[in-house]
Amino acid sequence: MIRLYQLLKTLINLVLSVVMFFLVTRLVLRFFGANPSTPFVQWIFNISNFLMFPFANIVPNVVTQTGILDMVAIITLLAYLIIGYLILGAIESSTQTAEVIEEEEEYEYPKVAHYHDVPTSHRRKRQV
Repeated sequence: MIRLYQLLKTLINLVLSVVMFFLVTRLVLRFFGANPSTPFVQWIFNISNFLMFPFANIVPNVVTQTGILDMVAIITLLAYLIIGYLILGAIESSTQTAEVIEEEEEYEYPKVAHYHDVPTSHRRKRQV
């Protein structure tokens, strides 16, 4: 069961990394005024446009002397990071809960406890 959580966490981190790659690459290409007719730039823009669709036209872009600061890409990047880390936090908390439950289920109490079977740390001291 723990391995499923690890696999899920790894998958979410991988997806976040890919999303970050496309959005950061788009930010750099737009800021430095890359030629949009280049196949690589078109590919990056097409994929990042798909990722940015839910956040399209929220705020205008900032135009500088060197290029364009794509504010929607920045907002999209932050939104995906926040959503991803919230999901990772939920997975982490459910993993800790599952570990506690498994630890409780593993311990078996003896049916009959004899004095010599109880560890010395659990024995009561006699009051005289």
